[in-house]
Amino acid sequence: TFAGDASDLAGGGGAGLGGAIFGYQADVTVSNSTFTRNAVARGNAGGAGATNGADAGGAVFTVAGSLTLVNSTVAGNESTGAGAGVTVYKPTTGEATSFRLANTIIAGHAGRDACYTRNGVTSSGTNNLITSSATDVQTPCPGIVATGDPQLGPLLLNAPGRTPTMSIPPASPAVDAGDLASAPLDDQR
Repeated sequence: TFAGDASDLAGGGGAGLGGAIFGYQADVTVSNSTFTRNAVARGNAGGAGATNGADAGGAVFTVAGSLTLVNSTVAGNESTGAGAGVTVYKPTTGEATSFRLANTIIAGHAGRDACYTRNGVTSSGTNNLITSSATDVQTPCPGIVATGDPQLGPLLLNAPGRTPTMSIPPASPAVDAGDLASAPLDDQR
Protein backbone atom coordinates (compact mmCIF):
# COMPACT_ATOMS: atom_id res chain seq x y z
CA THR A 1 0.00 0.00 0.00
CA PHE A 2 2.75 2.46 0.88
CA ALA A 3 5.90 1.05 -0.77
CA GLY A 4 6.55 1.93 -4.41
CA ASP A 5 6.42 -0.79 -7.05
CA ALA A 6 9.65 -1.86 -8.73
CA SER A 7 10.19 -2.38 -12.44
CA ASP A 8 12.34 -5.01 -14.12
CA LEU A 9 15.39 -2.76 -13.82
CA ALA A 10 14.66 -0.24 -11.03
CA GLY A 11 13.64 -0.40 -7.39
CA GLY A 12 10.52 1.25 -6.04
CA GLY A 13 10.69 4.02 -3.46
CA GLY A 14 10.39 3.10 0.20
CA ALA A 15 7.55 4.12 2.48
CA GLY A 16 7.94 6.86 5.08
CA LEU A 17 5.71 5.99 8.05
CA GLY A 18 5.47 7.30 11.62
CA GLY A 19 7.67 10.34 12.24
CA ALA A 20 7.51 9.99 16.05
CA ILE A 21 5.75 6.64 16.61
CA PHE A 22 5.46 3.63 14.32
CA GLY A 23 3.54 0.67 15.73
CA TYR A 24 2.96 -2.72 14.11
CA GLN A 25 0.72 -5.21 15.93
CA ALA A 26 1.32 -3.09 19.03
CA ASP A 27 -0.99 -1.70 21.68
CA VAL A 28 0.00 1.98 21.78
CA THR A 29 -1.48 4.36 24.38
CA VAL A 30 -0.63 8.06 24.37
CA SER A 31 -2.03 10.47 26.96
CA ASN A 32 -1.30 14.13 27.77
CA SER A 33 1.34 14.50 25.07
CA THR A 34 2.35 17.00 22.39
CA PHE A 35 3.68 15.99 18.98
CA THR A 36 5.12 18.76 16.83
CA ARG A 37 7.76 19.16 14.12
CA ASN A 38 7.94 15.46 13.25
CA ALA A 39 8.15 14.47 9.60
CA VAL A 40 7.98 11.57 7.16
CA ALA A 41 9.23 11.55 3.58
CA ARG A 42 8.63 8.89 0.96
CA GLY A 43 11.43 7.35 -1.03
CA ASN A 44 11.83 8.08 -4.73
CA ALA A 45 11.77 5.39 -7.39
CA GLY A 46 15.13 4.18 -8.66
CA GLY A 47 14.41 4.57 -12.36
CA ALA A 48 12.06 4.16 -15.31
CA GLY A 49 8.96 2.05 -14.73
CA ALA A 50 9.23 2.05 -10.92
CA THR A 51 7.01 4.15 -8.66
CA ASN A 52 7.69 6.38 -5.68
CA GLY A 53 6.77 5.19 -2.21
CA ALA A 54 4.10 6.89 -0.10
CA ASP A 55 4.16 8.36 3.37
CA ALA A 56 1.71 8.81 6.23
CA GLY A 57 1.62 9.47 9.93
CA GLY A 58 3.94 12.44 10.23
CA ALA A 59 3.53 12.09 14.01
CA VAL A 60 1.94 8.64 14.53
CA PHE A 61 1.39 5.65 12.24
CA THR A 62 0.03 2.30 13.41
CA VAL A 63 -0.80 -0.85 11.47
CA ALA A 64 -2.79 -3.64 13.15
CA GLY A 65 -3.03 -3.63 16.94
CA SER A 66 -4.55 -0.68 18.75
CA LEU A 67 -3.93 3.03 19.19
CA THR A 68 -5.42 5.13 21.99
CA LEU A 69 -4.71 8.86 21.84
CA VAL A 70 -6.20 10.98 24.64
CA ASN A 71 -5.85 14.62 25.76
CA SER A 72 -3.04 15.29 23.32
CA THR A 73 -1.97 17.89 20.75
CA VAL A 74 -0.69 16.87 17.31
CA ALA A 75 0.30 20.02 15.42
CA GLY A 76 2.77 21.23 12.80
CA ASN A 77 3.99 17.81 11.66
CA GLU A 78 4.90 17.13 8.02
CA SER A 79 4.35 14.58 5.27
CA THR A 80 5.14 14.76 1.58
CA GLY A 81 1.72 13.17 0.97
CA ALA A 82 -1.39 12.67 3.11
CA GLY A 83 -1.50 12.03 6.83
CA ALA A 84 0.87 14.57 8.36
CA GLY A 85 -0.70 14.00 11.79
CA VAL A 86 -2.07 10.52 12.58
CA THR A 87 -2.73 7.50 10.34
CA VAL A 88 -4.18 4.14 11.46
CA TYR A 89 -4.07 1.35 8.88
CA LYS A 90 -5.80 -2.04 8.94
CA PRO A 91 -4.00 -4.60 6.77
CA THR A 92 -6.03 -6.37 4.13
CA THR A 93 -5.13 -9.67 5.83
CA GLY A 94 -7.85 -8.89 8.38
CA GLU A 95 -5.69 -8.32 11.46
CA ALA A 96 -7.69 -6.63 14.22
CA THR A 97 -7.05 -2.88 14.23
CA SER A 98 -8.65 -0.37 16.59
CA PHE A 99 -8.35 3.32 17.30
CA ARG A 100 -9.70 5.46 20.15
CA LEU A 101 -9.29 9.25 19.95
CA ALA A 102 -10.55 11.59 22.69
CA ASN A 103 -10.06 15.24 23.64
CA THR A 104 -7.28 15.69 21.09
CA ILE A 105 -6.30 18.60 18.83
CA ILE A 106 -4.90 17.69 15.40
CA ALA A 107 -4.12 20.87 13.48
CA GLY A 108 -1.61 23.05 11.67
CA HIS A 109 -0.36 20.51 9.14
CA ALA A 110 0.26 21.28 5.48
CA GLY A 111 -1.47 19.08 2.93
CA ARG A 112 -4.52 16.88 3.23
CA ASP A 113 -5.97 14.21 5.50
CA ALA A 114 -4.15 15.27 8.68
CA CYS A 115 -5.79 12.39 10.56
CA TYR A 116 -7.27 9.34 8.86
CA THR A 117 -7.99 5.63 9.07
CA ARG A 118 -7.81 3.13 6.25
CA ASN A 119 -9.43 -0.24 5.42
CA GLY A 120 -12.20 -0.39 8.03
CA VAL A 121 -10.40 0.34 11.30
CA THR A 122 -12.70 -0.11 14.33
CA SER A 123 -12.81 3.48 15.61
CA SER A 124 -14.34 5.45 18.44
CA GLY A 125 -13.86 9.04 19.42
CA THR A 126 -15.20 12.00 21.31
CA ASN A 127 -14.64 15.75 21.46
CA ASN A 128 -11.73 16.10 19.03
CA LEU A 129 -10.75 19.27 17.17
CA ILE A 130 -9.28 18.30 13.81
CA THR A 131 -8.69 20.85 11.08
CA SER A 132 -9.62 19.55 7.68
CA SER A 133 -8.67 20.40 4.13
CA ALA A 134 -10.96 20.80 1.12
CA THR A 135 -8.91 18.08 -0.59
CA ASP A 136 -9.37 15.39 2.13
CA VAL A 137 -10.30 12.03 0.59
CA GLN A 138 -9.55 9.41 3.28
CA THR A 139 -11.82 8.21 6.10
CA PRO A 140 -11.51 10.90 8.78
CA CYS A 141 -10.59 10.17 12.37
CA PRO A 142 -13.52 9.65 14.78
CA GLY A 143 -15.25 12.03 17.15
CA ILE A 144 -14.66 15.34 15.39
CA VAL A 145 -16.71 18.09 17.06
CA ALA A 146 -14.80 21.12 15.76
CA THR A 147 -12.70 21.88 12.67
CA GLY A 148 -11.74 25.52 13.25
CA ASP A 149 -8.29 26.87 13.90
CA PRO A 150 -7.45 26.11 17.56
CA GLN A 151 -5.08 29.13 17.59
CA LEU A 152 -2.25 27.14 19.15
CA GLY A 153 0.63 29.07 20.64
CA PRO A 154 4.28 28.13 20.12
CA LEU A 155 5.78 25.18 21.97
CA LEU A 156 6.80 26.68 25.33
CA LEU A 157 6.98 25.85 28.99
CA ASN A 158 3.54 27.17 30.02
CA ALA A 159 3.16 27.51 33.81
CA PRO A 160 2.53 25.51 35.90
CA GLY A 161 3.77 22.86 33.46
CA ARG A 162 7.03 20.97 33.54
CA THR A 163 6.94 19.98 29.87
CA PRO A 164 6.49 22.27 26.85
CA THR A 165 2.92 22.64 25.56
CA MET A 166 1.10 24.68 22.93
CA SER A 167 -1.30 26.95 24.81
CA ILE A 168 -4.67 28.10 23.48
CA PRO A 169 -6.15 31.60 23.96
CA PRO A 170 -9.55 32.18 25.59
CA ALA A 171 -11.23 32.58 22.16
CA SER A 172 -10.01 29.20 20.83
CA PRO A 173 -12.74 26.73 19.78
CA ALA A 174 -10.85 24.17 21.88
CA VAL A 175 -11.57 25.98 25.18
CA ASP A 176 -13.89 23.85 27.35
CA ALA A 177 -14.60 21.59 24.35
CA GLY A 178 -13.24 18.38 25.89
CA ASP A 179 -15.30 15.56 27.35
CA LEU A 180 -14.67 15.35 31.10
CA ALA A 181 -15.62 11.65 31.23
CA SER A 182 -12.87 10.84 28.69
CA ALA A 183 -10.18 13.01 30.29
CA PRO A 184 -7.44 11.86 32.63
CA LEU A 185 -7.41 13.47 36.10
CA ASP A 186 -4.56 15.82 35.12
CA ASP A 187 -3.65 17.45 31.82
CA GLN A 188 -0.12 17.60 30.40
CA ARG A 189 0.77 20.71 32.43
